[in-house]
Amino acid sequence: MTPIETTQSFFQHFGSGKIEEMVAQFITAESVLDNPLPASIPFGGVYAGPAGFVRYAQEIFAGINIEMFEIDEMFAAGDRVTVLGCERSRSLATGRHYEMAWVHVLTVRDGKILHMREYNDTAAMAAAFD
Repeated sequence: MTPIETTQSFFQHFGSGKIEEMVAQFITAESVLDNPLPASIPFGGVYAGPAGFVRYAQEIFAGINIEMFEIDEMFAAGDRVTVLGCERSRSLATGRHYEMAWVHVLTVRDGKILHMREYNDTAAMAAAFD
C-alpha cells in the first residue's frame, strides 16, 4: 500500500467505527497521535501505541457527534501525507455545534501510521465546549 492508500484506508476504518480493525492494521507500539487542544476539549493530548489510539477514538465518540467529516484533498511527499478536510460536529457536553477546516499530517511507513498530528480550528471547537 502507498502512504496515500494507507491513509485513505485508515480514515475509512475510523469513520465506520472499525477502531479495533484500524488499530490492528495500521498502528504499532511506536505510533503516536498528537492533537493539541484547549483543556476544555476532552480528547486533546498525545496518544501512543494501540491502546492510545483506542482511547483517543473512545474519547472522540464520547465527546462529540460527528455530523459531517469530509476529506477535501490528500497529497504525499515521500512518507509524509497531508490531509485537508472539514468537519461539523456537536459537543455532547453542551449540545453546541462547531464547523471547522482541519489539517492532519501523517508519517506512514510500510503500511503503518507512525505519527499523526492534527491541526484544528481550536477557537471554533472551544466555543462549542465552553
